[in-house]
Amino acid sequence: MEKLMRRLVTCLILLIMPVFVLAGCFNEEPVYYTVNFDFRAGGTVMVEIDGEEIEHAAAHLEGSVFTITVIPDVGYEILSVRAGTVDLPGEDGIYTHTLDGNVTFRVRFTESDIGSE
Repeated sequence: MEKLMRRLVTCLILLIMPVFVLAGCFNEEPVYYTVNFDFRAGGTVMVEIDGEEIEHAAAHLEGSVFTITVIPDVGYEILSVRAGTVDLPGEDGIYTHTLDGNVTFRVRFTESDIGSE
């Protein structure tokens, strides 16, 4: 009887396991979000995804990691770099954001006091 139960359990596992494996192979459709840019005068802004520069608004895959490089012109400094209304963390003019919804990247510069004396 015990041997029969083991065989039944083994057969059930062998029958059910492929269903779970196959179910994992049929992922949901990829999700794309709209990305827009709003950059003001006062510097240069470069946006990259996976090392490839993008220059205009478009739809991008959820989870894409954006790298935004901001270089102020002489006489300007970075005022803010935002994804929507959220300030992006960054250092040395390089900011990153992982796409999780529709977003507008905004970069603002302000005139610098350096050299005005």
